[in-house]
Amino acid sequence: MLVRHAVIATFVLLAACGDGAGTAVRRPPAPDLLLSPVDGGSFTQNDATLGCPAHPARGYGFRVRFDWKDVEGATAYRLRFQQRDAPLAAINDVVVTTSQFEQTRCNAFVVDRNLEHWVWKVAAIAAPSDTLLWSETREFAFAPCRLADGRACYAPPVDTMP
Repeated sequence: MLVRHAVIATFVLLAACGDGAGTAVRRPPAPDLLLSPVDGGSFTQNDATLGCPAHPARGYGFRVRFDWKDVEGATAYRLRFQQRDAPLAAINDVVVTTSQFEQTRCNAFVVDRNLEHWVWKVAAIAAPSDTLLWSETREFAFAPCRLADGRACYAPPVDTMP
């Protein structure tokens, strides 16, 4: 169970300079908004405690769990995580109403060549279509997926599975 965290940041409206049109800008969330995974942390794969059935080649699966500090006035949060320099995000702009996100992927795994250099960040949303600047970015990894006999998890062709 994740613990709720104290409010640590406030939204501040500032009058835009220059054109006098009354445009408002928002300050970004406070530094160190992100809680877990910590920078350099990792997610376990082939986790038998997930409640997923075992697959003989892909294992049980994995769970990603992200947690960040509440931002005062936020009605939602936008989360993004991806492998650094990947052309597409693994989770692109998922919007949640609490300061945490969890997803279980049964019988899924990240292959060994893609275990490292994952990054995540979050933005607080104060009103519909009113996203604040993104938080700092943190890096994480996945632990290798290994079957009970020590072999790496793999994805055999469908017609070869029992």
